[in-house]
Amino acid sequence: MKGLLVKERYSLFNTCKVFLLIPIVLNIVLMIAVMVKRHEISGFPVGLIFVMMGIMPASVINQEMRSNWHVGVLTMPYTRTQIVSAKYIITLIIILLTLLINAACLGVCLAFSSGLSAHSIVETAKILFSGIGMGLLPTIIIMPLTFKFYSNGNGVRLIMSAMFGGFIGGSNAMIMENAQHGGLFGNGFIFMCITIVLFFVSWGVSILLFRKRDV
Repeated sequence: MKGLLVKERYSLFNTCKVFLLIPIVLNIVLMIAVMVKRHEISGFPVGLIFVMMGIMPASVINQEMRSNWHVGVLTMPYTRTQIVSAKYIITLIIILLTLLINAACLGVCLAFSSGLSAHSIVETAKILFSGIGMGLLPTIIIMPLTFKFYSNGNGVRLIMSAMFGGFIGGSNAMIMENAQHGGLFGNGFIFMCITIVLFFVSWGVSILLFRKRDV
C-alpha cells in the first residue's frame, strides 16, 4: 500500500505540476487584495481552489491509461481494494493540505484586515467547510465511473467524467454561495458532512465495482 501512495505522489508531481501552483498563486492574490486593496475574503474563489486540487487524482488516471499502468498494476502484489483505496487516501491527503494552506492564508488576511473577531472566524470557517465539500466532489462522482469503465481509452468513461467535471466546475459558485447561509453549523457545515459521507460511500462502491471488473 505504501508503494501505491508513493507512486501516486510521483504521478501527481509529474502530471499535475500546474495544479500545484493554483493554491499558491490564488492565495498570494488574495493576500495582496486584502492587505493592499482591503477587499473582503467572502467573494474569493476558495471553492475553486479545492475543486482544482481535488480533481488531481482523477487527472492522473488519464496518464495511467496512456502508459498502461492500469494493466501492469494488476500483476503486482496489490489487491484491488488497495488499488482503489490509494486514490481515495491521496485525495484525503490533498484536501487536508489544501485546507491547511487556505486556513493559514485566510487567517493572515483576517489578522491584517478585519481582525480575528468571532464573526470573521465563523465566516472563514463556513468558507472552508464549503471548500472541503467541493474538493471531495470530483472523487465522489468520477472515481466510481473510472473503476466501472476501467479500460484503456474507454470513451464512455472519458465522456461521462468530462460531463460531471464540467458540472462540478460550473456549479462551484452557486454551491459556495448557498453554503454560506446560516451560522457556523449552517449550510456549509451540512454540505461538508454530506460530502464526507458520500465520499466513503463512493469509496465502497468503487471497490465493489473494481472487484467485478475484468481488465
